[in-house]
Amino acid sequence: LVPYEQLKHCTGAYEYLDFGNYIVYSVEKEEDTLSYKIVCYDKMLNTMKDYVSLQNGTFPMTIRSYIKNLCLDCGLTFKNTNDEFANYDKVIESDLYANLDYTYRDIFDELSAVTGSTICLDKEDNVEIRYVTDTLDTIDEEYLKDINVNFGEKYGPINSIVLSRSGESDNVYLQDEDSVTINGLTELKIVDNQIMNFNNRADFLPDILSKLNGLEYYTNDFVSTGVTYYDICDKYNVKIGENIYSCVMFNDEVLVTQGLEENIFTEMPEETKTDYSKSDKDDRRINQAYIIVDKQNQQIENENKLIQKQSNQMEEDDDDREPRLEKITTI
Repeated sequence: LVPYEQLKHCTGAYEYLDFGNYIVYSVEKEEDTLSYKIVCYDKMLNTMKDYVSLQNGTFPMTIRSYIKNLCLDCGLTFKNTNDEFANYDKVIESDLYANLDYTYRDIFDELSAVTGSTICLDKEDNVEIRYVTDTLDTIDEEYLKDINVNFGEKYGPINSIVLSRSGESDNVYLQDEDSVTINGLTELKIVDNQIMNFNNRADFLPDILSKLNGLEYYTNDFVSTGVTYYDICDKYNVKIGENIYSCVMFNDEVLVTQGLEENIFTEMPEETKTDYSKSDKDDRRINQAYIIVDKQNQQIENENKLIQKQSNQMEEDDDDREPRLEKITTI
C-alpha cells in the first residue's frame, strides 16, 4: 500500500488494495441487472460453530495456549503463539466453556476482553491479538463527501476497568487515579466473563488497564470517497477546518459499484455506572463473605440432621403419636 503522504500527490494512478482472502458463502444471479450477488466472509467464519469441548491440548493451560488450541480446533493459525500480550500467562484450570451453548466465536469475544484487545485476522489469515495503533496520520476534507459527515462527542480517556458478576452487583476495579482526578471518570465494564469470574479476577486488571489506559477518540459517522488503507484498530486524525478529530477504525464498509464509497463509523460504547463505594480492588472481602456463608450452610445442614434424628427417635418411642410426629419430621 502507498503511504498517505505519497498517495495524496498521485494523479491518474491506480492502486491495488489487498483486502485478504474470503470464503464464498453464496452466489445469487440477479436477472434484472444481469449481475451476480456474491456473499463472502473471512475465515473467522470457521469459528461460528458450537463449542462442546476443547479438541486440542489438555488443561490446565495458559491463555496463550488456550487461544492457540482454539485456533487448531477451527483450522486456523495463531499469529502470537510466542508473543507476550495482556494476561497471556494467566492459567485456565479446566474447560470453562464445555457444554455451555457457546460458539468458538463467543469464546474469542471473551478472550478479547481478557487480553484487552481486538482478536481478528491479519492479511495472511492468521488469528491476531491486535491493539490500537497510532498511525500519526491525518486526512482532511478532500476525502469526505458533503453528506453524512458527523463527528460527535469525545469518548475517554479510559481510566477505570471494572469486572462485574452476579447481576453487576459484585464488582472489582482498578483505576488510574491521577487520570480520574484530572479528566474525570471513564470506566470500561466487563460483565460475567467466564475466565475472569473467579476470586482471582483482580489479577487480570493490571494488564487490561495497561493496554486501554488513556485511550480516547471521537465518535464518528462519515462517508469517504475512499481512504481504504486503514486497518482495524488504526488510530488516525480527521481535520475539518481548524478542528482535528482523533478517530479509531472500528467499522468500515466499502461499497464498490461504478465507483467506490466508504462508510466509516464508530459509536459510543454502552454507558455503565458502577457504585464504587460498594466495590473493591480485590476479592478479599468477598472471600471472607463466602467463608461465612459456607459455615452457615454447614451449621444449617447439621441442625437439619439433628432435627431429623430426634424426630426419628420419637417415632420409635411412641407409635401412638405418629400423626403428630409426621408433622415434626416435615419441618
